[in-house]
Amino acid sequence: MDKIRVIEKNGVTVLILTGAVAEGQTAIARLDSFVQGLLAGGENIKVVVDLSGAYHLTYIARGLLLFCALSLRERGRGNLKLAEVSGTLRTELGDMINLIGTYPTVDEAIVAFASPSSPTTPATKSA
Repeated sequence: MDKIRVIEKNGVTVLILTGAVAEGQTAIARLDSFVQGLLAGGENIKVVVDLSGAYHLTYIARGLLLFCALSLRERGRGNLKLAEVSGTLRTELGDMINLIGTYPTVDEAIVAFASPSSPTTPATKSA
């Protein structure tokens, strides 16, 4: 099964991560390529990372997601939100949750993009 899939839903890019996204695997290279592609893209980039099927993200994967989220915000070009973060991943992500913001479902994260505060203020909601 592919550890990384990308779909579009209601004008939002949904990055679906499954299993253990571990260093040294093709998944890290694909995640890096995805992040670099986003940062080279246009304006008003909306990304939701669906973690419902993931159980482990290495520090490299976490770093790439944080880099992407902060870079999009700092450049005023978009935002990245996390959805369906399990208890184990919540522990791994630590303070990243406060920096990026999490939502109980992908659909709630997508709806949050319509909120006036969504481009700069992550809304952390408990799952």
